[in-house]
Amino acid sequence: MGRKLYKLPRVASFIDKSLFLSEHLATVKRFWFEHPLKTALLGKNAYIISVTIVAAAGVIKMPYGRFLSYTIPTSFVQPTIVLFIGYYL
Repeated sequence: MGRKLYKLPRVASFIDKSLFLSEHLATVKRFWFEHPLKTALLGKNAYIISVTIVAAAGVIKMPYGRFLSYTIPTSFVQPTIVLFIGYYL
């Protein structure tokens, strides 16, 4: 999603012109490449920012295989966390 949207001229120029977005994009890129498992877990469990984190992985051109290798295992962890939180609350 992020790669395809970033190829659109209006979206790419908006992100490139916006200093705020480009700074945050650099931060998200650093997070994805330095702490990929933590970023994937955060993206799966923080529902407000989950779409942003996943889309940013496409914008920063993270390799698809590497992206899947972190998001698929966290997809199994997320329901387990939610289940235990719901059970013990």
